[in-house]
Amino acid sequence: QALGLVLPYAATGVGFGMIVLALWLLISGRKIGITAASRVHVTPERNTLNALLFGMTYSIASLSCALPIFLMVVSTALIADEWASSVAQFVSYALGMGTVIMSTTLGVALLRTTLTRWLRTLIPFTQHVGVLFLLGAGAYLVYYWVEVAPLGL
Repeated sequence: QALGLVLPYAATGVGFGMIVLALWLLISGRKIGITAASRVHVTPERNTLNALLFGMTYSIASLSCALPIFLMVVSTALIADEWASSVAQFVSYALGMGTVIMSTTLGVALLRTTLTRWLRTLIPFTQHVGVLFLLGAGAYLVYYWVEVAPLGL
């Protein structure tokens, strides 16, 4: 129960941090990344090491995308009045994430060549789009916890 009281404030703080980071990235024109990733060289072979490296990078990337939503699901589930409502939130989140991952995997598997060609044209814009999504996610977190569910009260 104590965690349920702290999480709304933590989520709001994370939201403000995301907004500040996004604005700094937009204004300064800088990029952030994982410097260790530039040292990893993956050959286009199907082997265990490449699968491990792909899994590690995918988990880091997906965590950065899903963290704001996951924080909201956890915090609202912890302060929910009913146990069934909390379980329903986690099940809905799991089904939604599973659908996105399955759709992405099937899309890549079935449309690999076309998708690769199309995505290569978008690569120059991904940094700016990612920063705008970071800004939007942070703004949504702050909006949600300040306006929709006033800090869990």
